[in-house]
Amino acid sequence: MAASRGDLQENPIYWFWEIAAKGSGPDYFASLQFDDSAVGHLEEMVRELILPGFKYIKVTPDLIPHGAQECTYDLYINQHHYDQMIDNLKKTNVKNIRIYHTISVKGNKLEIERGYGGYGGIYDKTETELLCHVTSSPQLSLFGWQIYAGGQGYDLQPIAEGQTAGELLAYISGNKAR
Repeated sequence: MAASRGDLQENPIYWFWEIAAKGSGPDYFASLQFDDSAVGHLEEMVRELILPGFKYIKVTPDLIPHGAQECTYDLYINQHHYDQMIDNLKKTNVKNIRIYHTISVKGNKLEIERGYGGYGGIYDKTETELLCHVTSSPQLSLFGWQIYAGGQGYDLQPIAEGQTAGELLAYISGNKAR
């Protein structure tokens, strides 16, 4: 059974449930890659959504110092750390932010990152509903997905992966059988 918005309200299982259950981390990551036809559509779809707790910025070459690999993409940052994350991107007044949330849309890729597992609450729900929404869209064709943990000196550790929207929705709902 796939997770839907109604299911999440009644039975809150979130995309990172297995990372938390295993005590993996410290950071949590979700990466979704759609086929090439998603370029533009994915950005537009996410921009049209209301993402409670997040603030949007279009990252461009003028924002990031020279030498950045991916210079133009959509970035959503948890509101509490928005200004500091922008300073960090610009490499001005750089400070370590341990607990944070970001969502990035780079062409046909959607990535979620939670520093030290994140804050919980509204972020858990917003991120999970976003994943359910984009993978349920008939306009987008999911090519592959990964859930992994690590960072802060720890190797990245794969937790789950698959190719289809159905597999991801089943995984999010707590069904590991894929």
